[in-house]
Amino acid sequence: TAHAIQEEIGDVLGRARTTAALGLTYWMDGERARAGELLEAALATGLAADDRWSQGQANLYLGIVAESSADPEAASSFFRRAVECLRPYRDATLLPVALVGQASVMVKRDPATALKVVAAAWALRARNGGEFAPFFRAFVERTRAAAAEGVAGDGDRLWEEGSRLTVDDAIAM
Repeated sequence: TAHAIQEEIGDVLGRARTTAALGLTYWMDGERARAGELLEAALATGLAADDRWSQGQANLYLGIVAESSADPEAASSFFRRAVECLRPYRDATLLPVALVGQASVMVKRDPATALKVVAAAWALRARNGGEFAPFFRAFVERTRAAAAEGVAGDGDRLWEEGSRLTVDDAIAM
């Protein structure tokens, strides 16, 4: 596996990134404790290597774990750090998911803003020629549905407004 190869050759950045991916895979398979260990290790490795991209990746995945565990405060903190780390790269794969993560924790207090941020993330991903991977797509759709429910008949208008936002506008929201 890529993780084993990174370990063998001593590639610290590769190890941080593959450890995070492996951690998310364990989480998706229901092995929550092992996932948490791997994600924390990935974050620690990314911090030690001063690699902002791997820090963003690990924070994003830790945010997803915290959000699913009904810990909105921790989730918000992880998602915020993920956005901060990924923003300079203008990444169109993980940055949009981190924005959706931020939206997921604001749905109850501000569903209109949450819906706009999800729309902006969706548009960012689409503008760069891709779709969300199935796991992330389900997260996006769940967040979109929750936000749309909270805005009643304004959903289409807010989605359209959000779709026109820049990445910086969405982050500012």
